[in-house]
Amino acid sequence: MNCYIDSSIIFFGGVASSKVLREYILNNDTFINTTIHFAPSYISSDNALGCAFAANEYMKGNYNEN
Repeated sequence: MNCYIDSSIIFFGGVASSKVLREYILNNDTFINTTIHFAPSYISSDNALGCAFAANEYMKGNYNEN
């Protein structure tokens, strides 16, 4: 399994609205010193809205290619 260290990750899309998945990700030691962002549940049912959310974060400067 990959390990994400000192990263920032945005989860969105259909399954990202799952409370079980969100809890698993937040309580998983795969993400070390990683900032986890979830798109609001009400827009996570639609992948296109998730892409728009990510684009908005990029435009606000909250995105780092590294």
